[in-house]
Amino acid sequence: MKIQVYQIDLTQTERLISQYLGDSITENEKEIILQAARISIPVHAAFYGDDLLCIFGTVPQTALSDVAHLWMQHCPGLVKHKLIFMRESRKVTAKMLTLYSKIVGLCMNREAMIWLQWVGAEFGHPVNGAYPFEIVRT
Repeated sequence: MKIQVYQIDLTQTERLISQYLGDSITENEKEIILQAARISIPVHAAFYGDDLLCIFGTVPQTALSDVAHLWMQHCPGLVKHKLIFMRESRKVTAKMLTLYSKIVGLCMNREAMIWLQWVGAEFGHPVNGAYPFEIVRT
């Protein structure tokens, strides 16, 4: 079995959040994810079998920009399938870098930093507890 990544729309994003995250996130957190999904080009869901690993998307800085902001909401299935996710995520990142010359974002926890370093991120100095990162096409 391998990870399957699907492009999803806003309705599917809402359904997956309710189904897989339920009460584990606040209404405010849910709204933040949905706001990001509304402006993302595109939004994806990664599954391993029936387990949702994460929902993620890229938000271009401007309409003509080749730089995008990456966001990701991990789901409980990611904990169970962390190793396979790590292996496959480099391929997904490489595909994103065919669309954008640089992917940027903010990282707020240590485990996410380890994954981001794995896919090629370099980090700046923290700002209010969040580490800015960038992944550059080579």
